[in-house]
Amino acid sequence: MTTWTPEDLVLLTGSESLVLTAGDVGPPGVEIGMVLVCGELYVRAYRGVRSRWYQAAQKHSHGQIRVGAVTRDVLLETRDTRPASEIDAA
Repeated sequence: MTTWTPEDLVLLTGSESLVLTAGDVGPPGVEIGMVLVCGELYVRAYRGVRSRWYQAAQKHSHGQIRVGAVTRDVLLETRDTRPASEIDAA
């Protein structure tokens, strides 16, 4: 789990998408929609568990996100997420 600073939370709350890169080296990343629920950041693979970025996230378990000019290292968890209803609502 990544701990977000108050400044990070303001930036993430004001955004609808981010650029996600899995692993240390790789393609420039994929722009993906995201939501914040209870202070945690969630993204979903449009193509599900077979998408390339999801497979890379599972393999590497870490990467980077970029929102505007801000880049943060993150831990990537691929699992059945809870709270799914709150994620759907967001």
